[in-house]
Amino acid sequence: MKMGLELVHFRPLTRHLSLKEKILPNRVDTREVIKLFIMLGRLIRTGVPVVSALQKLTESTQNDTLKNVIFQVERDVSEGTALSEAMEHYPLIFSSPVIGIVAAREASGELGDAFDQAATYLKWVDEMGRRIKKALRYPMLLMGALAVVVTIMLGYVVPMVTGFITQLGRSLPPVTTTLIATADFFQAYWWGVLLTILAAGGLVRTLREMSQEFRLTTDRIIMKAPYFGPLIVKLNTVSFMQAFTVFYESGMPILECFDRATDSLRNLAFKDAFTRVRRKVSAGTPISESLAQTSIFTPTTIEMLNIGEESGRISEIVHDLVSFYNADIDDEIDRLIGMIEPAITIILALMILWIAAGVFGPIYDSFGDIGN
Repeated sequence: MKMGLELVHFRPLTRHLSLKEKILPNRVDTREVIKLFIMLGRLIRTGVPVVSALQKLTESTQNDTLKNVIFQVERDVSEGTALSEAMEHYPLIFSSPVIGIVAAREASGELGDAFDQAATYLKWVDEMGRRIKKALRYPMLLMGALAVVVTIMLGYVVPMVTGFITQLGRSLPPVTTTLIATADFFQAYWWGVLLTILAAGGLVRTLREMSQEFRLTTDRIIMKAPYFGPLIVKLNTVSFMQAFTVFYESGMPILECFDRATDSLRNLAFKDAFTRVRRKVSAGTPISESLAQTSIFTPTTIEMLNIGEESGRISEIVHDLVSFYNADIDDEIDRLIGMIEPAITIILALMILWIAAGVFGPIYDSFGDIGN
């Protein structure tokens, strides 16, 4: 169209899709978006106009979905739309915090800094995501192993052994009858147990999506859960602080920093707490005093924020707090994993002890009868 040409004919290019592309055809990895912003920052700093920079990236990007998004953004910008507004059409690619960073710097003509800050923020998000996966991966593997062991024991091993016990014709102790009843129930209704678990998980997820009140209640329960609760609190705290300092350094007004940093949170209980903080700050209450009333931050954190406010170095103080919380999160994850492993080991030991007591008790009793 720019060259004055008219499309007469076209055909799709066929290529072999990988299994990952067939399952997740529209997925754009965070690291690809990070590379996009790094390249944009370099091109802008060398004096390349935004439209030309987007055109170059359209040609060099390998991901088809991201290539199409860049092309659409470039077309909108060339027609006079602001870059941040063009990015808002693709929330699955460009998150609200990233769009806020670009919007804040775009007004002052500092897009190079905006792209660098967006890349830095996304690197932190990617790192935090890997930490969360690290916290969940090993416990999930252990829980899966536990489920497999229980299935094998109750579905195959116990019925084979208890079949011999029932042929002895003896009155069985409660531990054995309970074991047999559990194995029989599992064999007959294993599908019901599985469907119940899946249905319960689906119901909770549906209710969280449909009801804000239910989601708020469950998020508050998660925050207060033993062992997992403190980790969730720290993850959301550092997420808010990281987003807040990025927006603050980009030149946003402090209330808008609160709004956008709050939008970046997933836990609705945290969002509710920081929304109340925002109202108090807008009424003139100092940030540290407003945050102290949420009972989320430790007294040391509040004191450091107070020092940052009084000295005008709040961004520097928040950076220090983020570094501290990041190290604390790593320790919390390692501690959580260290507690889950022995807990599952104890459950397996109790399971084996129950089976041993239920199986070998009657057998030993029968040997005693033979001796008599």
